[in-house]
Amino acid sequence: MEAHSPYLRNDLNDKLYNEAIAKWVINNGMDDPVVEGLRKSYPRHAAYAVKRAVEIVRVLKPYLGDSLVIVTSDHGELLGDGGLGHGYFLRDGLLRVPLWVKWPSWVKPPRQVGPFVSLTQVPSIIRAVIDNEEPRVGSSVAISESFGIAPYHLVDVSKLSYEKALKLLTHRVRIYTRYGAATYNVNLEEFEEVNGDEDVLMKMTRSLINYLDSPGVVPTED
Repeated sequence: MEAHSPYLRNDLNDKLYNEAIAKWVINNGMDDPVVEGLRKSYPRHAAYAVKRAVEIVRVLKPYLGDSLVIVTSDHGELLGDGGLGHGYFLRDGLLRVPLWVKWPSWVKPPRQVGPFVSLTQVPSIIRAVIDNEEPRVGSSVAISESFGIAPYHLVDVSKLSYEKALKLLTHRVRIYTRYGAATYNVNLEEFEEVNGDEDVLMKMTRSLINYLDSPGVVPTED
């Protein structure tokens, strides 16, 4: 957690941070001293987290031959590069996180079968070691969802217009494929971003949405 907020010494409860995120979302970006402070503080927090992780690995080195070690993150952080904070935006800076796996010496590392590795596959990696389950590492498609701004971001939606409130509370899906990536607004039924083969991405995204809306499909967090 050392790389996580709070990043500002005078903001231990994240109040300034969350207020800045709310302003950023409502205004589609802004210039604010808090944002500049975050940009300066974040690298120090990240560097400290890396330093501590390396120290832990060195201490445990004699025991790592028979250990499964996974280094990853649940999300990244935006510092004005397409957004601010995390939890609301669907940007590469949030969704594409490091994943490093060191397998025990007695396990043959499986071959990655697709260009993406979803964090939902981490349990399979663990079961491969504990239960000798055949792991599936890699996928041709990866998705992530956002369900609107979080309560702790301190946005009073009752003071916003209907259109603005809908934009803040909407359901979005981002899909990654070998054809590119796209972000689809489910509630407004429109594409907000398409990078790659537009025809293929739009077709795949709509098929995915129809599948998720099918009876009997249980949604999962990815």
